Amino acid sequence: MTHPRDARLALAIARSLGAQPIVALEIVGAGSVNHVFAVDLGAGARWIVRFGRNPLDPDCSAKEAWCLRAAARRGLAVPDVLATGDFAGVGFLVQSFVAGENADRRRSAELWRTLGRIAHEVNEIALDSSAPEELFGRFGRDPKAAWLAHVHYNAVRLAPDDPLLELGIYAPPDRNRLRSAVESLAERVSDFGLAHGDLVPRNVLLPPRGSPVILDWGSAQVGPAPLGLSAILADVYLLARLDLVRWALERRPDRLQEIGARSRAAVADWLRVHGARFA
Repeated sequence: MTHPRDARLALAIARSLGAQPIVALEIVGAGSVNHVFAVDLGAGARWIVRFGRNPLDPDCSAKEAWCLRAAARRGLAVPDVLATGDFAGVGFLVQSFVAGENADRRRSAELWRTLGRIAHEVNEIALDSSAPEELFGRFGRDPKAAWLAHVHYNAVRLAPDDPLLELGIYAPPDRNRLRSAVESLAERVSDFGLAHGDLVPRNVLLPPRGSPVILDWGSAQVGPAPLGLSAILADVYLLARLDLVRWALERRPDRLQEIGARSRAAVADWLRVHGARFA
């Protein structure tokens, strides 16, 4: 449910940029991390104003803006970046309004093939010195070195005193299999690049004409690019879920229950489908 103060903030952001907004309507279901408002400016003009829901979450507006501009230079269809900034301590991103149908209502094999081609194009985006630090994570800007550090960090924590055991993320008899899978990723991943991070139909608009428009780059990051290798993807996802629980323990204990439940289920699925490879 939209709180009136959030709509007022969207209007205030638009006014701070010199607009005379009429009304701000939240697009329900457009994002769990960000509020997404369609701001009516009159005469058929509209902006999209995005800002974070939770002040504890990092501000991703600069990262999203960089990705949108870089994707546009690559020839991908994305909204135009109109402004970024900080209003009353809240980071925001303003982008052009794109009319179209959410692709979640038009799922098909061809749509998934299209998203695969888009993922490849995103992976080829050049990462120059202007790329923001938020894209690279805590282990630095060198993708290969950062990946090795990331793998090592998680592997050594799969030990008898691992707090994830107490949380029930996995059971003691499964620890060695998980550690073997994680350690193997050090050498099994050799290609790196930019990933959208949430390239699914709900983040795609299908306009009346032209290419699918890619939305919501808040989860974008630099990392492995094991496109087309399902076994590696499953193991990379396993590592991501384990690491996310450790992040919640250290940084966001308020989200530990939610993240732990999802990670517990993901680890169980991995063990059921892929665990025998590391028995």
